[in-house]
Amino acid sequence: MLISIIVTNYNYGQYIESCLESCLAQIYASKEIIVVDDGSSDGSRELIANYGSRITPVYKDNGGQGSAFNAGFAIARGDIVLFLDSDDLLLPHCLDALARNWNSALSKIHFNLKLIGPEGEDLGETYCRAPLPQGDLSGLLLAQGSYVTMPTSGNAFARPFLEKVMPMPEAEWRGHADVYVMNLAPLLGQVGAIDQPLGCYRIHGGSMSSPIVNSRFRLDRCRASILREAKTDKVLAEVSARHGLKYEQGALTGAYPHLQKVLLHNKLAPVFGEKRQRHPLHDFLKLSASIRKLKGMSAFKIALIHSWMLLFLLAPLRWAEQMAVISYQKGAILSAPRRRLPARR
Repeated sequence: MLISIIVTNYNYGQYIESCLESCLAQIYASKEIIVVDDGSSDGSRELIANYGSRITPVYKDNGGQGSAFNAGFAIARGDIVLFLDSDDLLLPHCLDALARNWNSALSKIHFNLKLIGPEGEDLGETYCRAPLPQGDLSGLLLAQGSYVTMPTSGNAFARPFLEKVMPMPEAEWRGHADVYVMNLAPLLGQVGAIDQPLGCYRIHGGSMSSPIVNSRFRLDRCRASILREAKTDKVLAEVSARHGLKYEQGALTGAYPHLQKVLLHNKLAPVFGEKRQRHPLHDFLKLSASIRKLKGMSAFKIALIHSWMLLFLLAPLRWAEQMAVISYQKGAILSAPRRRLPARR
């Protein structure tokens, strides 16, 4: 069984060599390594070229992550395809473990990742502490529009699944292309899980998705996340309809985590000189209704979340921003019901 590793790179020259060395060090022999450079200008291409015939390079103009995924998959021959961010690493037994745990019913396997620092230092933690969900997750996804999953480098996809959903729309998925394939996978097959780390996820200053930077809230990143989830909701509805599945559009954008971001954005917009779309009380009431629908939460927990959100709603802006920062950094009650996972891009 051939496994394709598609490394996508944009201006990560300081990490690309360690990434490729980890790919070449795999003990599993039947593999191909494709490196898609998305218009880097930092010397990455010269470093990639040094690997000669041991890898298959693809050099293209900058088009974003979605276009890099498409370009790599267009030439990949593997039965299993792993998209790997060029600042991350694979442990030597990764592909071997994937092959041993694979079966034909799967659309993907996700696996845990060790957290490492900018220089590759072990941070002593894994990306997800709880067991990863597995099996038939289609019902969960159709009902909620999301599920707990790993980032780009912690997923391996079945070729038959990818052939059904790719190429992806490149203009809409310049960033976070992993969200597109990860959220569609449970609709079209089973999901496998390996809780032991098979790779390393690098935490560094190039983080692009966390809404907290230097202890300040980033309104633009919060807005980008809101828009990305709205796009995902639309894609889930379209693909579900195409395959005879019933997904109620709005399941994702009407859920607690999404509405929480909307409230944060609308409440804090004046801090950054932007106009509110509506009074935050409207967002609070929608959020309150979504919280009451959550399953498996105690009445005490629900009351605690309501109290925190109400306090955030009524707080002066300078206090409200600090509440948001503390919530993301310290995992306070504002966080989603499940453990918040580290975000980088």
